[in-house]
Amino acid sequence: MIILALGIFFRVVNIEQKIFWHDEVYTKLYMAGYTRQDWITSLFNGQIIGVKDVEKYLQFNPQRTLGDLLYTLAVQEPDYTPLYHIILRFWVQFLGDSITVIRSLSVVSSLLIFPALYWLSWELFNSSLIAVTSLAIMAISPFFILYAQESRDFILWTAIIILANGSLLRAIRLEHDLNCSSRNKNYAWGIYIILMILSFYTSLFTVSVMLAQSIYIILLERFRLTKVVIFYCLASIINLIAFLPWFIVFIVNYQAFNNSMSWISTIKISNLELLKNLSLNISRVFFDFGLPLEHTLTYIISLISLVLVSYSVYWVCYDTAPRIKYFILSMIIIPISLLLLPDLIIGGIRSLSARYLIAAFLGYILAVSYLVATKVILPIFSNELTNKIWTILAGILMSISIVSCVMNAQAKVVWFQVISYNLPEVARIINQSSSPLLISNNTGYNPGNIFALSYLLKPEVKIQVLPEEKEYTIPRGFSDIFLLNPSDDLKARLVNTQNVKIKQVFSDLYLWLWKVKSRELAEE
Repeated sequence: MIILALGIFFRVVNIEQKIFWHDEVYTKLYMAGYTRQDWITSLFNGQIIGVKDVEKYLQFNPQRTLGDLLYTLAVQEPDYTPLYHIILRFWVQFLGDSITVIRSLSVVSSLLIFPALYWLSWELFNSSLIAVTSLAIMAISPFFILYAQESRDFILWTAIIILANGSLLRAIRLEHDLNCSSRNKNYAWGIYIILMILSFYTSLFTVSVMLAQSIYIILLERFRLTKVVIFYCLASIINLIAFLPWFIVFIVNYQAFNNSMSWISTIKISNLELLKNLSLNISRVFFDFGLPLEHTLTYIISLISLVLVSYSVYWVCYDTAPRIKYFILSMIIIPISLLLLPDLIIGGIRSLSARYLIAAFLGYILAVSYLVATKVILPIFSNELTNKIWTILAGILMSISIVSCVMNAQAKVVWFQVISYNLPEVARIINQSSSPLLISNNTGYNPGNIFALSYLLKPEVKIQVLPEEKEYTIPRGFSDIFLLNPSDDLKARLVNTQNVKIKQVFSDLYLWLWKVKSRELAEE
């Protein structure tokens, strides 16, 4: 109970402290029903605007309808199935559109994970002890706590797929129960169908979950056409038919999806770097100090995590019945393989984003829960040396998880906010000026980061986003002028034609801030 209380505390504490970043900005824009054309035309047209003008588009507008929301998602992000944004719209409509409120939906969704995971674990292991253990590990998982404070659909989807998997295991169990009535069996399959439909309309990554379930059913039933296989196939057909309307939307607007997700296939890194990042992402489920990949401690933590999850999976395979090991292996292998294999074979970084591996992470939590329950908790009163060692190790690992959560609770930015990680520093530099002008363009990550900056900039800051950078004259009347991610052509033209010098005052992988000075001042 103490660990569960800690888990709830870490999910609600300082919920407004972390920066409202690039990806969360688009959550708000989609929820409000604003298309890219709406705010590009109004804001990013070369006119000088204020911070409040930008924030207007991040506020709930009752004049925008649910139809506007669906249209925006369909034409801009068809891979974002609409359930989360629909729920969020009603949530904001009744509770307000502050950062705390918009993130609180994910907090509430994360609390639903606790009873859902307990049920799934009980259905899988038929053990309350293992179910409680999985609950404890999930409660202090740094990864799931961080995403519980993120206004994205991932935590709601996590809760739904846990429930869907639990309902599938229940339907299979009742199907094998000769004393169970046909009515109860049909109800069980009906619940599974409803949850899978909800899952599909929350995330397209449900496809990987469904594929894992299919392989599990095939292995469990030993490639035979049993009642379980027949009912599962019927349920899957119903699920796919129910999802067909949005699938058609996805196909019709596939080019928009391809444009928004082109980075996953165009960016290339070595296979070794891919595997390093995968091991780091796995470690973040249990330990997370927010350290960069190159840090020595990162390698140590990743190695410890790999040993932990590898031995846990081995122990599950060695010590459990086929229905348990097949389920956990399917949950882990299929989602990872669908992303990692294309990266290794044809290149890309599909597997680099930890949020896409959530289904596999649930499999790891189940495996580690079984290991801890059987190696530590059950033999806790034994005097054998090996049991004492396991108890000490488990205590150390749980302590490290809690320390990770404490550190993350105090952080203002976290690792997955990499696109906007240094926006607070950029805002600090700009805010030092009395009446600054920030100039940027509407390419790449700039629009989302400019919206996010609006929460950090003081009201005196003015913003000018250029639709084109071909012809531009620096306006007068500002104490300082800054360029955010300007093109090389714009910098060269300003230097050559407007008697100014440009000095870089901040840079990282995604943000480049330059300060414009007249030549006279620059030479003093």
